Amino acid sequence: QRQNQKGPPGPYQQMQTPPNQRYQQQMQQQQQQQQQHMSPAMAVGIGQTAYLAGTATLVQDVDKQVLVVLRDNRILIGWLRSLDQFANLMLHRSVERIYVHGPDSLVRFGDIERGLYLVRGENVLLMGEFDPSYDANLTQVSADEILQLQHQEQEDQKKREERRRRAMIECGLMPTVPDAFDEFGL
Repeated sequence: QRQNQKGPPGPYQQMQTPPNQRYQQQMQQQQQQQQQHMSPAMAVGIGQTAYLAGTATLVQDVDKQVLVVLRDNRILIGWLRSLDQFANLMLHRSVERIYVHGPDSLVRFGDIERGLYLVRGENVLLMGEFDPSYDANLTQVSADEILQLQHQEQEDQKKREERRRRAMIECGLMPTVPDAFDEFGL
């Protein structure tokens, strides 16, 4: 009499399904539920690597030494300790690295200790894991010496620009007008 009734199967009828088939059905249901609750950025497919969108991809670099290039072309190297959804970065034991091309065509660099450094996310131009072997062939100098070399390089650049501007005027060309930001050094 029970077998002729229609409706949901009772516990006895569920037991008639082999255990391995029940397991496969449960796994399929779980996968379907997971796919329904995934964001489009994560719905790469079951069994494939899911890539996170936006600043969430930076989480893999936490507690690694990173190199950060800022919008004003400064370079920071430090241990990434924390970040948030706006890509604000907290660097620990950070240094500002300055590269200078010397008159003898050698590239020198110097580090200025910065310590704990908070970088606003909108100022980050580029960030990546730091490879110390990259600077192995360069000459490291003291902080005072690198600042002096940088100042000299900036003065030489200004002189070159002034010579270029004068040559353009002599040729009857209009030199480029500097942006309003240039007078503030931005």
